Amino acid sequence: MRKGIPVLVTALVSGALFFAFAFSELDTYLKAIVLLSDLFLCGVILKRLTGADGYYGLIIVRGLAGFRAMRYIADNYAETCRKIADAGLSIGFGAFYAYRVFGRKKIPWHLAGIALFYAFFWLAQNAAGFAVMQSAAYFAVGIVFGMFGLGLLFIGQHAFNVLTVSGTPPGIALLIPGVTMPWETLPALAIIAAVHEIAHGVLCDVEKIKLKSSGAVLFGFLPVGAFVEPDEASMKKAALHKRRRVMVAGSTSNFLFFFVFLGLALGATALLQTTIEGVAVDNATHGSLVPGERVLAMDGAAVRMAKDLDAPLYAGVLAANLTTTLGEKRVALGYVEVTAVTEGRPAQDLLRKGDVIYSVNGEQVESLETLEDASAGKGAGDSIVLGTDRGPVRVPYDEKGKMGIELTVKKAANFRDIPKNGAAYALLSLLATVLGYTYILNFLLGIFNLLPLFITDGHQIILGDAVAAFGEKTGRRLSLALALGTLLILAINALPWFIR
Repeated sequence: MRKGIPVLVTALVSGALFFAFAFSELDTYLKAIVLLSDLFLCGVILKRLTGADGYYGLIIVRGLAGFRAMRYIADNYAETCRKIADAGLSIGFGAFYAYRVFGRKKIPWHLAGIALFYAFFWLAQNAAGFAVMQSAAYFAVGIVFGMFGLGLLFIGQHAFNVLTVSGTPPGIALLIPGVTMPWETLPALAIIAAVHEIAHGVLCDVEKIKLKSSGAVLFGFLPVGAFVEPDEASMKKAALHKRRRVMVAGSTSNFLFFFVFLGLALGATALLQTTIEGVAVDNATHGSLVPGERVLAMDGAAVRMAKDLDAPLYAGVLAANLTTTLGEKRVALGYVEVTAVTEGRPAQDLLRKGDVIYSVNGEQVESLETLEDASAGKGAGDSIVLGTDRGPVRVPYDEKGKMGIELTVKKAANFRDIPKNGAAYALLSLLATVLGYTYILNFLLGIFNLLPLFITDGHQIILGDAVAAFGEKTGRRLSLALALGTLLILAINALPWFIR
């Protein structure tokens, strides 16, 4: 009881400060520093008060939660769990790895599993309206090298863009509620951590590897993860393939629940649509749309929700044909704004931050392709005429075909749903948002956990296989080199946070 009051007071004070700053108007970077400092200090104080394990503001809360449920699944569905984990190894590391691990007799079944996974994924990304794998090449990499290979491809491509394309945003970010992610991701993070760690625990029970404890990880007062802790000696004694199954179980579970929560999110969105009476203009930066005007269709397709009108912007299209209660019209949904001008480059003294670009060489900018096509093949001695809100500006290119400007797409109009029932709309809107973040984060965690980083299960799987194939010394060196290389790629992805 004596410790309980100081612990409660510390958590409440830290929480109050956290939310006060989270909803403040502070600069994003300053806000992030303040919030991280608050959580760090809270964690340090709570660790001293409770005597719990932890470091750098993180607190590890151990217990035996979930042991009974994990054991029930392991006792009743052991063979099914093994088959799912084996399929996860094939999906995670690809066809070549599957052939090496499972041999010629079993490879047809594993190839069929890989093909089925990507077929479902293709259907899923089309149903949900996102395009993670934009070409057949991505699917080919996934089939051959698994989600592990795709993860390296994604971060490698972005690192290349950071080094070669001016204005490329960061490829990674710290997940800070209220700063780098919305509050609706908090329950999503709790769910993905739970399904990931429970899967590890179930496979430990299936493979008769002793579990010491399970629990949660707090950063200050904020839950940031969950864990199951296998007995280290029992884990080391287990056969290599048993260890593989245990390690891959978390990511496999995340990929399975990606499909589950995607289906739930689509269902919640369909229910949400039944609570919407129509879509109206909220505000616009131009006179083509009038606040309160109802939007009936876009490019001939019925508009059911306000977010339908954001879809063109995600594809880089800035204008569309709208049918409204006031008639049919061609409307700008977005515009291109200059966010930075690089010192010493051609655009310096010609353009400035905040300039809006309406046209290129007299052609209205209705998509990002207009800008890309106009700049294709340009070099030293070439120039382009940009129509801006300050008038036309002729900007030359340098020898690399660059003007030295960074651009972003911003909304030219905002739309709002008109609910039939406010309470039902609010509840289903929140549910759809949480479920949406849950399926996205399941997919991202599943891939990240397969990357060969020191803290991931993917690294442990690669280390085990490398040691088995090349011996202790060489295997560890190879896995270390791969981990350091991946860490370097991630560091390049983070460069835009520090160098602008």
